[in-house]
Amino acid sequence: RFNYVFDRFVSRLSLWLYKARTYAGKVAILHSICLPVLWYQLSFVPADKELAKLIDKVMLQFMHGEEINPAATTTGLRLVKKEIVFADKDSCGLDLHKSLDLWQQHNRSVMIRCVQAFATPKSKSKMASWIAPGYTLLSHAFHPWGTPHALLFANGDSPFMRQLMKNPNVTPMWSAMLQRWFEVRWTPFGHPPNSSSLDIPLWHNSFSPGLENLYDHCLCIDSTPSTHFGHAQDHQDVPPVACVRTNLEPPTKQWMATLVTKLSALFHIVPVDEAPPFKLPTTSNACQTVSWMIRPDQEPILLTAASSKSAKIKPPPAAILSLIPTRHLNLPDDFYSDPRRAKQLCTYRHPEHILPRYGEFIFKVLVCAHAMQYLFQFRDSQPRCVFCDANETYQHYLFACPFGQSVWQPFKQIQRILQCSFPRNAVELLFETPKPSDRFYIRGFRKVWPIVRACVYYQIWLQRNDRTFRVDLTSKAPMEIAIHAACLVKLHLAQLLQVLPLKKGYVKVFNLLKQLSRDPWLKQHLIPDAVQD
Repeated sequence: RFNYVFDRFVSRLSLWLYKARTYAGKVAILHSICLPVLWYQLSFVPADKELAKLIDKVMLQFMHGEEINPAATTTGLRLVKKEIVFADKDSCGLDLHKSLDLWQQHNRSVMIRCVQAFATPKSKSKMASWIAPGYTLLSHAFHPWGTPHALLFANGDSPFMRQLMKNPNVTPMWSAMLQRWFEVRWTPFGHPPNSSSLDIPLWHNSFSPGLENLYDHCLCIDSTPSTHFGHAQDHQDVPPVACVRTNLEPPTKQWMATLVTKLSALFHIVPVDEAPPFKLPTTSNACQTVSWMIRPDQEPILLTAASSKSAKIKPPPAAILSLIPTRHLNLPDDFYSDPRRAKQLCTYRHPEHILPRYGEFIFKVLVCAHAMQYLFQFRDSQPRCVFCDANETYQHYLFACPFGQSVWQPFKQIQRILQCSFPRNAVELLFETPKPSDRFYIRGFRKVWPIVRACVYYQIWLQRNDRTFRVDLTSKAPMEIAIHAACLVKLHLAQLLQVLPLKKGYVKVFNLLKQLSRDPWLKQHLIPDAVQD
């Protein structure tokens, strides 16, 4: 089943590979189109580490624009680390998750539904019909030691439980669900369990399946009143009447002594007078009405109140902030240890009022995800800027390149009109907004400045790529690039004025643009028509 589902997943990734160019677009395609079908099918397949690695592999190929090939052994230059790709958006990641964690989460969700279906009803006749086939298989696998309800009390770490898992009636999915159950099971009676309370039942816990292969006479034990280890220790005489009634040969005293000796060597003996406070499971075939509590995450909840959302385990915050590069912007290594700076970085993934292509450009600058020439290895010569023949670095591109500064020159009229300084370093450019001398324009400028910054730098980057890879094209002058960037800003601002609430942000932005329209160049190329009317 996995091969069929995985092949469909790979073909769908290949189909959508070139439909999106931004990380945000690719993540949206994965979350809305590709992954839902995959996890719907694999929810009923036990999680496997090696198979999960294949899913992670093709997802990384999709995110980096590589050919989708599960058999590939090499990769291209990946500028974003895998840890950042598989991290929550609150941790400055791209909001994908490793397949093994999601796969186990879906298995837990199926387990909760199945255990609820046969453990919650008070009688077998009230069980849902869809759980009946699986319940019957599990009953045959555990026969004659008890019902699937008794398995809920089992010790999942014992070798006898592993013996039961090898039974052909226990399907791989049931085996995985039982393992998930032992992980999230908290207590059947509302208080924390201990080793004695879970191990004390003798014939209705995980001790039983292993005894079937060791002794032929174990069948007769199931017909006796002995229900826990203390009975077998104190009363080695098995009532022969109970065995005769069930047409079984009574065991000898020597056999019972051997059984007790072997069990004593394997497990801790709990005397009868030290029995746990809760009621032990009985041999009755009736459903046991137990208010099970599970603990899939930090807080325990009742099994009856659990849902599919309860299967989700909140992972601890991923410590990836130290993995985010900072030196390319001359920032200190511990720059993102400040929660305020980390929160600012998170907002760059989906900036407000900016189209994804332009907004993500700044995010890639922050995580060093642009293909600057100096990042490529095995170059014969030092990489040079295509505009001025200086060493090409992020610092040079953002602040020192004469061509870029010429493109910015018309836009610096904004700072002159508002009487604020132009950013001189990465902190001022990316993490602080220039403050106008008149506080009346501060709120409006906070919405306009990110748009101007993203559009101008994006247009400079496009011209840099054209001169690097399309030498056949005619080079554009800085003023021509500035006009293109201003037109992009104008489109963004026109849309911004349409979506902003009238009493909150609209008036602030409108008054700011009215003030900027005093400059003829800005009025002609950047100010929307709605402000000039």
